[in-house]
Amino acid sequence: MEPLVILHTCRIDAQTENVSPTLTNHGWCVTLPYGSAEMVDRMLQGVPCNLLQHVKHVILTNHGDHAAKQQIHEDIWNKKHRSRPLVSLQSIGTVDLREIFKHTAPSLNVFSVYTACSSGIKGLHLLEQLLQSTDDLAIVLAYESGSVQYLRHIFDSVGATSKDPVWAPPLTSNANGTMLGDGAALMIVSKQSTADKLGVSVKACIDSIGFATVPTHFTRPSQQDIVHQLIVDTIERSGKSDFVLWDAHATGTVIGDTAEKTLHNAILPHVPIYSHKAVAGHTLSASSLVETVAAIDRLSGSTQQTFLKCGFGFGGQNGVMVVTTL
Repeated sequence: MEPLVILHTCRIDAQTENVSPTLTNHGWCVTLPYGSAEMVDRMLQGVPCNLLQHVKHVILTNHGDHAAKQQIHEDIWNKKHRSRPLVSLQSIGTVDLREIFKHTAPSLNVFSVYTACSSGIKGLHLLEQLLQSTDDLAIVLAYESGSVQYLRHIFDSVGATSKDPVWAPPLTSNANGTMLGDGAALMIVSKQSTADKLGVSVKACIDSIGFATVPTHFTRPSQQDIVHQLIVDTIERSGKSDFVLWDAHATGTVIGDTAEKTLHNAILPHVPIYSHKAVAGHTLSASSLVETVAAIDRLSGSTQQTFLKCGFGFGGQNGVMVVTTL
């Protein structure tokens, strides 16, 4: 199977916007000054038109606007019989994709993928198969307003959020909970042969992707032996051995971080482990794509750099990628 290559990336998160975390009644969070739709519009405006005209597939890793959902919840709480039509539709629909449709074919295929925090990796995993028989380009688009009140309430309810007076980053000895954050990322991918035909430069190569659903528990990490083998198999398929980074999922919860550090110590113990959540918060369904783009931005330079990206979602949704910057 021909690996995917990454032609264009963009992300918006606390690091790109220089937004500081704040402590709320529901714990630590990072709130951007705009919602999901505005983040997506800003990213789409930066996509080169010469790439958009060849895009035939779009994968969205979310299926609604969280601000709209929150408004509906408030309307129900206030015993309103109906919400404004636009709000109601936004809560179950997709973000405004008119910027894409301006420059792409009318037969554009739009898919929605949601596997919690591993959604970005799952979307790329599906595209790896879809693009094998075509010379099309595809967009993966992830967006999340993780700071909205009802999401903070959900994470608070399962004891996942940190309320310590001082924020403790994931993977550190004093980390005891998640900091939720807003974020979005966009990635345009194709096969290498497609990029060569179009004369398009390549930012990075996705050497291999692995995905496994292990629904043993809704919130706890999946069985370690299965995830261990998933990571080992993904590394072996990539043919890579010289890794410079383990880009961790690392929620900041004791149980989650401990499980991932155990995997790291058993598989790539001499490779530095890092989590972008320490500077951008947990962007939930957007996290695996936001963090992959952030790692590419951080490692891109004059030499090739290979890193492992992990994304573990509620319900036992486990995704792993090996990526090399070019």
